[in-house]
Amino acid sequence: MLALKRGLELKAEQDLPLELAAAALLEELKRDGKRMPGYGHRVHTDDPRTARLRTLAREAGVYGEHLLLADAIENHFVAKGKPLPLNVDGAMGALLCEPNIEPAISNGFFILARVAGLIAHFNEERSRERPMRRIDQGAAEYDGPSARELP
Repeated sequence: MLALKRGLELKAEQDLPLELAAAALLEELKRDGKRMPGYGHRVHTDDPRTARLRTLAREAGVYGEHLLLADAIENHFVAKGKPLPLNVDGAMGALLCEPNIEPAISNGFFILARVAGLIAHFNEERSRERPMRRIDQGAAEYDGPSARELP
């Protein structure tokens, strides 16, 4: 969200079209050793959830400058030969920018979206699996930090 807001600041400050504002933002992030959040996905090359959010935004008449900038950034990645699709978190961030939702509280919306998936997962487990079943701990390998290594 903050990156998109910065991109629109660059657009206004330098009187740039969206495509050049996208390029300027990505160059600024690269120079600062940062990545553009909200792009790329481990599974989807074109996230279907993002496509649906875009359609809903158009239908609701809220496809504004933040979403258009997000599209310009995605197009920039494609033009540079590194196609990184706008993912669902990036689309949600752009949508939350349109009504000027404060970035500090936007994580609550991301959490709400995940809760629906957790409820569906719980219901699937409850309806398809035995309660209190034994889970083979050897079937999964944890490679993260141990409790002693955590701050």
